[in-house]
Amino acid sequence: MKYKVYDKVAWQLDGGQEEELVISHFKFIMEWCHDVGILSKDGEELYELGVDDSCSLHERMFTEKGKMFMEKFYNSIANTIEGDQEKLNTLYSTIEK
Repeated sequence: MKYKVYDKVAWQLDGGQEEELVISHFKFIMEWCHDVGILSKDGEELYELGVDDSCSLHERMFTEKGKMFMEKFYNSIANTIEGDQEKLNTLYSTIEK
């Protein structure tokens, strides 16, 4: 079964980004997704394992609402400065309840 992959740590590293920065950013995104409750059971398990250089963000990690959010906003959140939960919360509030 194929599923959509939104991003991978490896893709960012292959693009020349610094590993520490990439992993920190993925941790920020995962933490926020966990906090707002858009991780699926699989996503929660991956969240508990932690982010490393093999981490990817894919559709099986998210609830239906989470998938809607990722489809609509991933390009925006990929460029979100770490710690800017307000921007993520604003984007998230536009998704229908």
